[in-house]
Amino acid sequence: MRQTPGRVAGILNLADSISLLLLTAGRTEFLRECVESIQRQSRPPLRLVVVNDGPALSRKVENQLRSACPRVELGQTSRPKSGQWAAFRKGLEALGETQPFAIVHDDDRLKQDFVETLAIFANRQVEPWICSHNLEVFSNKSPETFPILPTENQSFVLQDFEETCLRYSHSFIPFPGTCFGISPKRLLERVREEYREMADVVLLCECARLAKIHFDPRPIYEYRRHEGQVSDRMNHGMEDRLQDYLLETVRGTRVERQVSLILEKRRAERYFAYVWEAGTLGNYVYRKNFRWYRALRCIRNRKVKLINALIGDIFRLKSK
Repeated sequence: MRQTPGRVAGILNLADSISLLLLTAGRTEFLRECVESIQRQSRPPLRLVVVNDGPALSRKVENQLRSACPRVELGQTSRPKSGQWAAFRKGLEALGETQPFAIVHDDDRLKQDFVETLAIFANRQVEPWICSHNLEVFSNKSPETFPILPTENQSFVLQDFEETCLRYSHSFIPFPGTCFGISPKRLLERVREEYREMADVVLLCECARLAKIHFDPRPIYEYRRHEGQVSDRMNHGMEDRLQDYLLETVRGTRVERQVSLILEKRRAERYFAYVWEAGTLGNYVYRKNFRWYRALRCIRNRKVKLINALIGDIFRLKSK
């Protein structure tokens, strides 16, 4: 139905801005840039809820946070280093029913139109929604930025849970820059803290049961790549658990076969990547069940190294 000017104006008055949930581990060297990027917003956030999971913030930093937004609430986890998801839970409880809201971390820098872009999008929606944007990555060693998802250059909408699980079976890289047009209380019900390293993947899959996920390829914030990433600690064992999650949740659906085949391909690729690095076909303790044609495809790309690994294994067996 075509929108009349009056109807559009009515929708646009539903919300003037969005709220921000800022998670920090007390890293003032990162937090300063993040807060400055909030202060430079073309439209200020409605609320700024800060949860610190690190050492107590100095009075100077607290004052800077309070100057970043008209309404600021500072919180602390029960003890330092309780974990990202303990801080996340505390922040969601503080937000209450406030929506829409976006989650940022102390190592993020928001582009100047971050809040305004999400607020405009929010005012065009009627049903519950989730909005993700691409983002640019930078490091402490280089000022240059680049998109974390370089091949995603078209907007798309994931209509349901099955589409989201299928999308994630290709890659466990989460859609970054996420803003939620659903109640923080409902979001809390979907938190799966057992998937710590990549909990955001599972969270978005679970949230797809509640709302459509809109993806926009235009970056609206920057993410700092640095040592000590939570995702760096994700090993093949954690990926096995994520695969179990996806396989179990799509069982009996129209995408079950597609997801199963894609995950099988991932198991083959990661096994032969391990062999490539380790120089042996053995000692791999993680799941590697896949069909033989997957193996041939991987061997074709790594044949010299894999042949050497096989010969080495044979000689080791003979020496025993």
